[in-house]
Amino acid sequence: MKKAGRFYKSMCKVGCIGFGGGSALIPVIEQEVIREQKMDSHKNYDKDVMIASITPGSLTVKLASSLGGRNFKIPGMMSGAFLMAAPGAVFAILCLTILTFAQERILSTVQKLSIGVSAFIVALLLEYIMQTLKSCKKEGTERVQKASFLMLAVFVLTCGKNIYQLLGLERMPIFAVSTVYILLSAFFLVFALQGEIRGKMLVPVFVLILLFYLIHGKAHIISSHYAIWTVHTLMIALAIRGLWKEFHSDKKKKSYKKIRFHEVKAWLILLAIALVISVMAEPEIFSFACQSIVSAMFSFGGGSAYLTVADGFFVDGGWITAEQFYGQIVNVVNILPGSVLNKTLVAVGFYAGVNSGEGWQIIAVYVLVAFVISVAVSCAVFHLLYTLYDRFEIMQVFKMIHRWIRPIVAGMLMNIILTMVNQCISTATEIGTSIIGVVVYLLVFSVVNLKLMKKVRPYFLIIGDVVCIFVLLGILG
Repeated sequence: MKKAGRFYKSMCKVGCIGFGGGSALIPVIEQEVIREQKMDSHKNYDKDVMIASITPGSLTVKLASSLGGRNFKIPGMMSGAFLMAAPGAVFAILCLTILTFAQERILSTVQKLSIGVSAFIVALLLEYIMQTLKSCKKEGTERVQKASFLMLAVFVLTCGKNIYQLLGLERMPIFAVSTVYILLSAFFLVFALQGEIRGKMLVPVFVLILLFYLIHGKAHIISSHYAIWTVHTLMIALAIRGLWKEFHSDKKKKSYKKIRFHEVKAWLILLAIALVISVMAEPEIFSFACQSIVSAMFSFGGGSAYLTVADGFFVDGGWITAEQFYGQIVNVVNILPGSVLNKTLVAVGFYAGVNSGEGWQIIAVYVLVAFVISVAVSCAVFHLLYTLYDRFEIMQVFKMIHRWIRPIVAGMLMNIILTMVNQCISTATEIGTSIIGVVVYLLVFSVVNLKLMKKVRPYFLIIGDVVCIFVLLGILG
């Protein structure tokens, strides 16, 4: 019991100090659990990290779940995961509650704070983009060129709405494709081509993706129900065909020992309970829960990447407003410890409950369901792949996703940066200050933060940004 207690304490501790993203906490967890407590082997932990890195969801939560399950069975698996996720989620709800229900008194101050923090967030997103290119550079010039092209292509497909807003144009952009559809098309490409971007199916696959964008772009160039049904059916059929061939192309299958899915079943049961609670409480919560599950399954590419997914599902889906997401959720999520997925989904659940106009009980159900889903989806997919890993050679598809997901996400983050600039411009207009001054501040301090990020602690940078924006707005005001 002492061993379990030390493990749970460590998971809660890492959850409380979990700044810097999941990858930054890999050595912290290793130090706590592997080196100091000697609870597991380095070999097992390395395997955990590898599989956690190529599956969607919160990396640290998946590691906690795996370590807990291997050492303390189902109770340890679930306790470890929830203890890792809980601190950040609780802190996020506390902050958002204060911001929401004391809004009239502190709105102006919060808006100014949001501009200050935005410079830090933009620097974080730029750091992600630069690290993506840096990791590609290790593989050669060709890899960098392909990654850069993919990033720019994704940016062009997603940025139409923000570009038009910056230019003050009222027309509807041709594409402006939601991040959800970008990710769906990326998965379709990998599944249909079995992880290899070549072959006789390459042209038909790209034609279907182009038609898919013309259907789902903001302008809805293709609106015929027959055409939509045909394109969707063909894409689903080709994806299933590719996956089927991938499973049956394995010539090196190992021993066919019985596979145990106990861990996966436990998480699926928990998901089912969350869905039942949502149905019993309010039909709208069930719809929110289903979208939350799908969004969590698309959370590849690191914590910041989920912000693009959440934008597509919940802002475009009408659950929350862009002001709530970029003005409050993004700022709160990025200054608190813990998994971005867990904090963001819980925060979205909070505002979805607030926007429903119901009482505290309904808001609490939204938050609880979102929290359970954020943890359970991450862990269910992780344990499923972990269970299948040693038996089936199905990794080509996942390797391909892992190889290209970061450039895709980096392209989406370029659009998120534009969104944040637009949001700061709107805030500057609302509080009656200079738009040019705010934009110059964002540009200058984002670059300064980027330069200092490896030398100065994040909180000092955020405090410096906030102080400087208050001084600047005082001068401009």
